[in-house]
Amino acid sequence: MSSDNSLNDTLNAAERSVPSSPRVWLMPLSATLLLHAGAAGLIYLGWQPAPPPAPEASRSIKTQLVMMPAQAAPTPEPTPIVESTPEPVPVKPLPEPVVQTPAVPRPAPKPTPQVSKPDLAAIARKEREQQQREVTQQREDQRAAAEAQQVAQQARQRAAEQMAEQQRAQLAAAAAEKAEIRSYAPINKSAPDYPRRALSRQLEGDCTVEYTVLQNGQVKDPRIVPGACEEQIFVRPSLAAAKDFIYKPRMINGQAVSVPGVRNTFRYRMETVSRP
Repeated sequence: MSSDNSLNDTLNAAERSVPSSPRVWLMPLSATLLLHAGAAGLIYLGWQPAPPPAPEASRSIKTQLVMMPAQAAPTPEPTPIVESTPEPVPVKPLPEPVVQTPAVPRPAPKPTPQVSKPDLAAIARKEREQQQREVTQQREDQRAAAEAQQVAQQARQRAAEQMAEQQRAQLAAAAAEKAEIRSYAPINKSAPDYPRRALSRQLEGDCTVEYTVLQNGQVKDPRIVPGACEEQIFVRPSLAAAKDFIYKPRMINGQAVSVPGVRNTFRYRMETVSRP
């Protein structure tokens, strides 16, 4: 309690000694406030009051106003700063490395050859010679073409002559064969019977029969030549007579051959029957 009283006395003396001018008492007041704050802090932290004694009836209680320093306003909590996530910056592709092509040395320019002036006379002479060669070649080509045409014409003429000769030979051979066939007469023959009805009707006429003579001289397949029989009544006796003919076999190169197309004409007359 003595320490508190001495502290209060000190404060009262300081208050009485404070001058009325603000500049004079501002600094002591600040020191006093700081001192009071320190003392209050010490009292709050380290000093605990003793239990109060039993009250006395005749004792008086003194009170003294102590000015406490004003509490400082609470410092506002700082607003939390929300860090925004930065957008990703697009990464630009690295440029492709430039490949430097080694410089190719330019070839040295060739020296321009010295061109001599053309010889007009020589050029004209060469042109005349070329024209002369062309004319000569053209004449040779024409002559060769004419010779080839003449040779072809002669070949065609010879071929035509040979063909004509062959045709003449064939015609002569055919004529000779026909003549030989016509002269090919049977060695055994008989006259056909004169039909009685033809006799009673006094019919006359000719009838030609064609047939083939076999290797043995016999007649095969006799038939009337179309349009070569004047009376139909003479057909049957003519075919029967021709079928009985016998010929001498025809020999070619020592061998007997058949002779086709042999013909014989039978003539029917009232007086007598004509034999071939």
